[in-house]
Amino acid sequence: MISYWERTAWSDPHDLVIVGAGITGSSTALHYLRRHPDASVVLLERAAHPGGASTRNAGFTTFGTVGEGLDDLAHEPEADVVDRIRRRYEGLRLLQQELPAAETGHRMTGGHELFLDEADFERCAAEIPRFNRYLKDISGQADVYAATRINGKPAISIAIEGHLHSGRLMQALHRRVREAGGRIQWGMPVAGVEPGHVHLVSGETIQARRILVATNGFTGSIPGMPVVHPARGLVLVVRGEGMERWTGSWHAERGFVYWRDVEDGLLIGGGRHLDIPGERTMEAGVNPVIHEYLWHFLHDTLGVRVEAVTDQWSGIMGFPEGRKTPHLAQPMPGVWVAAGLSGMGVALGMALGKEVAGEMGEG
Repeated sequence: MISYWERTAWSDPHDLVIVGAGITGSSTALHYLRRHPDASVVLLERAAHPGGASTRNAGFTTFGTVGEGLDDLAHEPEADVVDRIRRRYEGLRLLQQELPAAETGHRMTGGHELFLDEADFERCAAEIPRFNRYLKDISGQADVYAATRINGKPAISIAIEGHLHSGRLMQALHRRVREAGGRIQWGMPVAGVEPGHVHLVSGETIQARRILVATNGFTGSIPGMPVVHPARGLVLVVRGEGMERWTGSWHAERGFVYWRDVEDGLLIGGGRHLDIPGERTMEAGVNPVIHEYLWHFLHDTLGVRVEAVTDQWSGIMGFPEGRKTPHLAQPMPGVWVAAGLSGMGVALGMALGKEVAGEMGEG
């Protein structure tokens, strides 16, 4: 049983309950409250802080490399690939407008795609004019991509790319939500949803006129949602000799490997392409094959002599079945889902949340 005070403060129907307090869920809350400033909006987060990819990523602000784009074109229509590049670019613009660099640590460092194979470099370099046309149409900026050589290796530079501090980003976004009148409740894992009700693992039920499931890689834990496959990504932060040559934002292997400077260390992550089935899990942990691969990549490819590993973690991304474009659907009356950002949450999450808030209509 609950008390009168608990029922009237927490359990009476809310206008909107959001499952997941990451970028997408928080952006939805913010934009919904701007449309409906008197609405009762609550975000439920299963962990003590955002426990999904929003704070367990590598903090890149990227709309993609040529290698990644060509890989996508081999599996999807050109119109879909170009639209996703546009969505990523516009999503990053919205993020930067909403959350100034002073709050998120965002830096426009420029980016590079490094190639380990000359033939692969030549193949991708030949497509630079095509991708520059895409970006000219999308951004208005010419010559975003250019062939180059860096540290003796072939590369394609990316003029408008950078990185940020993902934790500070979420702190700033949560401040905006609270200032707008929203509430975030931590340690609230959800067992299921149905029209009008959110059922917690604890056995309690929260009533809501509208519900959004924004759990990305953990969407499969909630019955009735579209298929979103979890995808674990390993990230390390190291210190050592030779890392100063790799400041800025870097990618290799069609975007499956990435590294960047972070304070006085070097962050490196990825390697999921070595064992995609094995990394399709919601469990945190370290795949030893991938860990060894990243370790050798640091030493053999980047020439970094590691002296210390200061941080190590895994983040759970979410990929829709058979595509990379996120789900935005209404699987039940009054229940929406926005999930499956395919490792592009920093670029897509803010704009996706704004879109969901508009889809929900009047309060």
